[in-house]
Amino acid sequence: MARQIETLANIPMFQAMGRAVVKALDARCTWRRVATREWVIDY
Repeated sequence: MARQIETLANIPMFQAMGRAVVKALDARCTWRRVATREWVIDY
C-alpha cells in the first residue's frame, strides 16, 4: 500500500491559503505520528 503524501493542504484550516504559502509551510514541517489523545502542543 502506498503511503499518502503528508501535506498541510489536506488540513481544512490551511485550505484557504494560497498554494505557495502552504508549500512554504510544508517545507518547514516535521511530521510525526502520535497516539490518540496524546498532547502535541504544550507551553
